[in-house]
Formats: sequence, structure tokens, C-alpha cells
Amino acid sequence: MKNTKIQKIIRAISVLIMLSVFSGSFLYAQNVSGTLKRTGISWKVLLIGARKDEITGSRFTEALKHANHRKIMRLEKKGKSVLYVGMPFYQIVAAVDGNDSKHPYKFDRARWEKGYDITITAVDGYSVTFNTKEINYKDIILTDTENGKNIPISVVGNIPKSLWVKNVAEIELAVSRLAANSGNAVKNFKLLFSINGTEHSYSLQQLEKSPYYIEGEGSFTTSAGTKYSGLYSGVKLTDFLKQFVKLKGSSTIVFTAMDGYEMSYSGKQLLDTSNGVWILAFKENGKYLPKDPGYVRTIKVGKDNPNIEGHLSVRMIKKISVKGEVYKDFSLRVEGDKNFTLDRQTLQSGLSCHKKTVFFERKGKSAHYTGIPLWRFLAYSDDPKYAPHMQDPSIKTYMETRALKGYKVKLTAMDGYSITLNSRELNKNDDVILAMLKNGKELPNNEWPLILVWDKNAKVIPQGIKPIRQVKSIKLIF
Repeated sequence: MKNTKIQKIIRAISVLIMLSVFSGSFLYAQNVSGTLKRTGISWKVLLIGARKDEITGSRFTEALKHANHRKIMRLEKKGKSVLYVGMPFYQIVAAVDGNDSKHPYKFDRARWEKGYDITITAVDGYSVTFNTKEINYKDIILTDTENGKNIPISVVGNIPKSLWVKNVAEIELAVSRLAANSGNAVKNFKLLFSINGTEHSYSLQQLEKSPYYIEGEGSFTTSAGTKYSGLYSGVKLTDFLKQFVKLKGSSTIVFTAMDGYEMSYSGKQLLDTSNGVWILAFKENGKYLPKDPGYVRTIKVGKDNPNIEGHLSVRMIKKISVKGEVYKDFSLRVEGDKNFTLDRQTLQSGLSCHKKTVFFERKGKSAHYTGIPLWRFLAYSDDPKYAPHMQDPSIKTYMETRALKGYKVKLTAMDGYSITLNSRELNKNDDVILAMLKNGKELPNNEWPLILVWDKNAKVIPQGIKPIRQVKSIKLIF
């Protein structure tokens, strides 16, 4: 989706002379009949999915000239009937839901109806997420007009009002690129095993011929409460690993996914067969898993259809490592209007989703620390009703208005040492983090499991902050 030189010039001039351009505003002029006529459009929505692309104001306007790209919807808003004219949302999705790199894009309806998450983010950072399986693809549009008047580019439709987004900046599809030849992709895939420094690789065909190959029913439940079940086929995880190493309850087994996601399990957890066995699954209901959520994922199967937490079912696995390190478990207590105890695996999952690395310097010593911004933990306890990932993802959990109003945030270490910070200075401050890694490795014993640090060039350094080591709890005091 390329812009012409003229469009780029218009955008540059607009940015300089009109701040509203950044918020998706449009320039209009009144024609002789009294109706609105566009004289210049300068907005852009980033599209992320199997590939990246963008929809611009000029391209959107051009598309609406064609009847098959134009949709009119009369919807109710605040008790009143409102007319919207826009472009079917699924036609926007089609640009990045597959391998098509140029128009005409083919909408993958089957993929939509099978279900994947779409996150829509506004210019101000507000975002909503929904699963396509729960929305009729015909019931949602992208629009820039309301009752004939211009509005910032928005998503509306016969969908919950919580999913309407004004001033859209980004639309992200949780899909991976489709293999041009899925049969060859599966055939060529190799699963790596790193056992105390020695590497082994196996094709899915080799795993399928393994004496440890089984199939059984298993399920996992997402933190939002959605349960997924299926008949999974794969190899018994611990039995397969025992070919190379003697697993102990204290062993650490690390799974690394194609997208960089990591999850660590203890030997005790994987050796537990009380309600089923862990397998490396590469088939579901008799078919090879696609790249996402495959080609290989962890799941527990058994006669009673065992269920595990969603973040424990690692997908897109490319490597499994057994390093001989003792598995060290830990937890973080977060208290406020709601109380939670977050275990190591929950925090590790969060690190993969919200990873932030800062360059911390103090008393002549410096290091790169990687962790999760502290403000994200506040969302667990700043609301008596909602907490992150515990409900419909369209619900906004972090209460920014409350943070800006101000409350105390007390962090306490294992030895009882504590500091108290102000929520105003932590609000969406990604430069202040609870770190789990130092220079890419696990924290040293005197800092493990978590340390509060901040970037040396942070725009806002909270008053009274100190590098508190071995953090064990966070308490919100209202």
C-alpha cells in the first residue's frame, strides 16, 4: 500500500499545520449543495498479521468508490439511530490474514470462523481484543462518517459497544503466515532437544514412529475462562526425554517457541501422572497442527480429559532444553482491592508478553535488566472486580484514572525491607520494571527472583525509588 509523492507532501504539511491529523482528523470543505466533501485525508492504520501492511485515508476513500467495498450500517448509539458508511472489516482483515501481498486479497473465512484473536488499538493506547469465532464477519465495519459527518477512523458494528474503537491506529491479528506448501512445511520441520549441551533433532515423522507415540483427550483453559478440548496425538514427554537424561523432580526443563516465548517446568510437574501424561502433541483430531498453534505444543492427555492452564500449553515449540539446573520456584504476592499470588510460570508467561529491557546504572556499576513494567502488576489489584486476563479481553482492566488520582504502592523484599512509591509516577511508565533477567541470564542469588530497577535515561524516575532486591510482594494502599 504505497503512497504517492503528493500524498506524502500533503501528510507532511498536515502534520506541521494541524495537530489533529495525528488523532485521525480529516480536512473537509463544504460544497455548494451543503454536503461534506473531502479535500485531504491524512491518517494511517497499521495492519499486523501473517504479514504487515497499512490502510491509509486516501486508499480508504478510493475503496469506498466501489460498491463491493462500501457498506452502510444503521446502528443504535446512546439510544439513537445512527447511520455509518464504511468498508467491511473483513476486507481489511483479508489484507493480512494470509499470504496475499497485493490486491485482490482473499478473505480466509474458514480461519475467521475457526477463531483467532484480533486486537484493535487506538491512537491514545486504548485497546480491545475479541475472538473472531464470537463475531459474525459481516457485522463489523471500518468507518470515517457518522450521520454524514466526518469522525476519526473507527470500528463499529452489530457487536458489543465495548468493542467499538474510535481513532484506530493499529489492527493486529493473532495469526501466523500460512505455509505456501503446508505438507512440505510439516515434512521439513525439526524439533530440537538440547540435553546438557548435546543437541538432537527429530522430524514429526520420526516422532510419529516412536514407541512413545500415543493419542488421548486433553484440554486447556485460557485465563479468560475459555476451554479448548481435542483428541491430541504425540509422544510421551518424559518417556522420550528419559532416552537421553535421568529426570528428577528438581530438574528444569525449558521450552522455547518459534516466537521467542519461553516456559520452564520442573521435573516434578512433568513426572506427575496422577491425572494424565504430558505429551508433545503435533496432531489434533487426526490432523497435523498448523504452524500456529503447532507444529508442536505441550498438552496433558488422559482418560478423564485433564485440563491445564492455558499458559502451560506452550505452542509453536522449536526447542526443549534440559540443563541440569535445579528448578527454583517462587511467587509474587499482589494485594489491593483484589489479592493474587502469581507463580513463576505466570510471571514467565507475562515476561514473554510484556518484556522490557532497561539499562540500569548505580554506584558505577551497570547492567541490562529484563522484566515486566511495574505498572502492569497494579492492574491485578487496582479494581475490586476485574484483573488482567481474567475475563473478556475487551474489558479494560488497568485503571489509569485511579492511578493518576494517586495511591501508594509498597514493594517488600524477602528480608522485610520495603519502599513506597506513588502510582502517578508509575502510570504506564515502562522504564520502571520488575526484572527476572540480568544481561540475559537468571538473576544472581542476591537479587533473585525479582529486582526493581529503572532505566538510567527514564523520563520519569519515581521519588524515593531504590533497587529493591528479592521482591516478594506488592501492596496497593488506597
